[in-house]
Amino acid sequence: MYRCPGFTKDLARMPSNGVKTVQEIFLRNFSNLPEKSYLGRRLPISYEEDSKTKKMTPKLEEKFTFLTFKEVEQKTAHLAAGIEALGLAPVKAQYKNYRIKFIGIHGKNTLEWVLTDITCAVYGLTSMPLYDTLGEEAVEHMLDETELETLFLTAEHIKKHVERIKGRKAANKPCFLKNLVILDQGALTDKDREVLKDINWFTFEQILEKGSQSPKLTPPQVSPNDIACFSYTSGTTGAPKGAMISHQNLISTVAGAEHRLKMVTSNDVYLSYLPLAHVFEKIVCTYVAYKGAQYAIFNGDVLKIKEDLAILKPTFFVSVPRLFNKFHDTIRGKTEELTGCKATIANKAFKSKLKNVEEGDYKHALYDRLVFNKMREVMGGRVNFMLSGSAPLSVPVKKFLKAAFCCPFIEGYGQTEGTGGQFCTDPEDPRLDTVGGPLPMNEFKLIDVPEMKYLSSDVDEKGQACPRGEIYVRGFNVIPGYYKNDEKNAETFDNEGWLRSGDIGCIIPGTNALKIIDRRKNIFKLSHGEYVAPDKLEQIYKTTPGVADIFVYGSSLKSSLVSIVNLDEATALKAAQAQGISASSIEELARNPAFIKYMIDSLRKTSDSNGLKGFERIAKVYIDPIPFGQRDLITTTFKLKRQDAKEVYKQQLEELYSGLD
Repeated sequence: MYRCPGFTKDLARMPSNGVKTVQEIFLRNFSNLPEKSYLGRRLPISYEEDSKTKKMTPKLEEKFTFLTFKEVEQKTAHLAAGIEALGLAPVKAQYKNYRIKFIGIHGKNTLEWVLTDITCAVYGLTSMPLYDTLGEEAVEHMLDETELETLFLTAEHIKKHVERIKGRKAANKPCFLKNLVILDQGALTDKDREVLKDINWFTFEQILEKGSQSPKLTPPQVSPNDIACFSYTSGTTGAPKGAMISHQNLISTVAGAEHRLKMVTSNDVYLSYLPLAHVFEKIVCTYVAYKGAQYAIFNGDVLKIKEDLAILKPTFFVSVPRLFNKFHDTIRGKTEELTGCKATIANKAFKSKLKNVEEGDYKHALYDRLVFNKMREVMGGRVNFMLSGSAPLSVPVKKFLKAAFCCPFIEGYGQTEGTGGQFCTDPEDPRLDTVGGPLPMNEFKLIDVPEMKYLSSDVDEKGQACPRGEIYVRGFNVIPGYYKNDEKNAETFDNEGWLRSGDIGCIIPGTNALKIIDRRKNIFKLSHGEYVAPDKLEQIYKTTPGVADIFVYGSSLKSSLVSIVNLDEATALKAAQAQGISASSIEELARNPAFIKYMIDSLRKTSDSNGLKGFERIAKVYIDPIPFGQRDLITTTFKLKRQDAKEVYKQQLEELYSGLD
């Protein structure tokens, strides 16, 4: 078993100030920091109808306005009293000894979303977020499994939920959902109000008003073992599983963050755009509150996030590989467009800076001022560190961004079942090919996987101990289990409390640092017997210019790999032009044999430059102009739904293999 240095005797259960629940974090802030600015957003000036969607969209102020902790305390007190007075959160005692008062939340990050979640934490309720991308069948499963009665939602989701309620009643089917609370009153249209007829619904403001007129509630005693929230894990197959996340889970993860992210202070400013329904953003939100820092909500449109970054100027930035890859491609593309003296300076700057990064230094006395400070403005100019999680990010991209933004690049690793953060790199560690060591609230071990030739007794080429195997994790951050799902609980957690990750790790000789090298669940074998880890290959191939996303596939009856590719339109069209290929859209490129050949050649160059083996090369490519996300092939944690993709592209995969051995 491996632990964080300094915690070999006892794992960290709570952070340094001794709080034991998320409730305590907020109660202390309400008492100690009443006038401190905490929760911000750009206020809507007006609402206008979008000509395409016919939905009401807000026109926002060019500044962020913040609520103080005192104002947050008042609003959450009114919200809790309103929920109680209207009986919106009855106790559900349906599984083991748990007594849960559910409040559902469905929508993009908004101020009201966060206030609802804080209310749950402080007043002993359990927030149960729904994901936009899970699909109707999954949403039905979540609502039925929890028997949720009240859902706080944004106006864009009204129609679907009303149809569900009325449809079930008409079909004489059980329907537990009874109450809808609209988070964004200003977005309501006359059509929405018509749809809501015969439904028990309220606006968020009405609940606050009801609460202000009702007896004030005293926050109940909340135990560390009480369930703070649910996080439904979509997975890549089957119905989503309801991960029950306790106050203990969240607080121990805050302790881990405090140990590794010492640079975060009460003066920091953070922009929230990752889905609050996902545990990754939930951790960040909780840690920012613990530090008494500022937490600001984005405008609601990821494509316009540059506006928020320019106005807010956050001091650190947390994201997922999808956006970091976009930053990388955009900056690299603009750099390649430079000519003459500017091109010469930029090329020298990157060459020198990347050398510094390899030696552990992300600064350069001359080039930061001449070249890279302008690049830092992409994120507002004040970002002091970046953190990536949710999925692997390739080393070249991390190195490039560390150089471009002149700050540490940190990577975290974990599953929802481990409250999202189990390992994290050190800000000053020059290595970029690991996920760092274990955080102090958990320990880990590696279990032999003989069928894949990964053993805890492995040594490297120098004869040094280099243990490899499936990663098992145990600690205060590991959830108590899935709701009403004993079968999956037995598969995922052993009887000693170890969480089976399904990922293959390798310990770097002489350190506790872990490197993710494979995936036990998703591997497949080619006809010659070689094992292929598609997740790893996809992260590498995504660095190919023009590739926005890729699905790598292999048949056990064939000896080579094929792939489905999504293109980044701007980069791909520019590359086509450079090759003398005439096209004005992705659709044209997808049908152009010359461009398809160019893409195969580009993927091969990426393979060679990353030292991939011959059987890991892509033999054929099908370019799909429709993004995987629009085909519902991306999970809420931005992973590919591999089994679904195989079905969607069944015909294309068969055609790609036609003519291959």
